[in-house]
Amino acid sequence: MLLLILEIGLTISAWKRGWKGWALLPGAFTFAAGYMLGMTSGGGSGASVYFFGVGVILDILCVIALIIMVSKPHRVDSSLQTIVPPEQNINIQPSVHSEMSEIYIK
Repeated sequence: MLLLILEIGLTISAWKRGWKGWALLPGAFTFAAGYMLGMTSGGGSGASVYFFGVGVILDILCVIALIIMVSKPHRVDSSLQTIVPPEQNINIQPSVHSEMSEIYIK
């Protein structure tokens, strides 16, 4: 339960550091892997200690990934921010042909 609270807090922090949807991936991967571990165990009690250990390792790896995300803010590539460089920015005029559009074209 304590690891879940820690994961939620770190996910919120990573989201605020600019990772947005990427911050949800470690938790989603851990949840999916834990679900599959539960399905493969089949509810049997024989190997539950082994599956518990794997689950704890998955949770620790999730926390480590989130700590890395929180410690390094996400940087967006500058080429993705603008399609047209500011010096080549052109004014787009309306295509309506009326007296008002002539004022804007001049």
